[in-house]
Amino acid sequence: VTIDTESDWKQAEALYAGGAWQWQTQGVEGQLLTVARPDSAALAAPLATLVQAGSQALAAQRRHWGETQPGPALMLWALPVAGPASAGAGGSAWYQTALVLAPAGNALPQAELEGAVTQALSRLWLLDRFGPLVQAGRDDEALRRWFSEGVADFLAHQALLRDQRWSAADQAAHYNRPIERWAPRNPPGQAASDPAALDAAAARGEWLALQWHAQLQAQGQPGLDALMRRLLLAPALARR
Repeated sequence: VTIDTESDWKQAEALYAGGAWQWQTQGVEGQLLTVARPDSAALAAPLATLVQAGSQALAAQRRHWGETQPGPALMLWALPVAGPASAGAGGSAWYQTALVLAPAGNALPQAELEGAVTQALSRLWLLDRFGPLVQAGRDDEALRRWFSEGVADFLAHQALLRDQRWSAADQAAHYNRPIERWAPRNPPGQAASDPAALDAAAARGEWLALQWHAQLQAQGQPGLDALMRRLLLAPALARR
């Protein structure tokens, strides 16, 4: 299976995939994680590499947020997406499923792969633990993206830096990419449902979180994630 364009899956409500698959399930500090990828050369990342990246990211996330109770079984899918290698890899989240999309046929640098996996798992976790984020009858997806994706991405990238899976140069390269992408454009003029506008909302959310984090630290506070612990739902109360 290969996704034709990145915008296809961002507007999808469900994903059905068939054919030959490779997968592995293992326990990660009290939580089951199943990692799956197509049995195809279109995806360059081997299963063992994906399992290691997913297990490491999930374990670090559980430790940092003090997760001691067994969590729901999660699935991490890795799929190839048609398009230029310069687009890089990205992570997203559906119900109990983290999704990593990587350019078809291109091997990813380790930092980029770990970034996409950690991003996907962070978005998945945040949806359950700070919900409900979706209110029936409200057409406010773009408004929610700043938090459900932007703040989740900030937490993911801080985790990568904190755990020394990313260097400062890796983080700087990550922040440079949206600057280069959005500098010559004016995204607010696009329709709220346009995938590019939704991406812009997520990017602005991460920049906002970064600013809040810096301001808290300038005042002698630990930072944004410490503040968010007060809002964290217990696992038994998790709801979207």
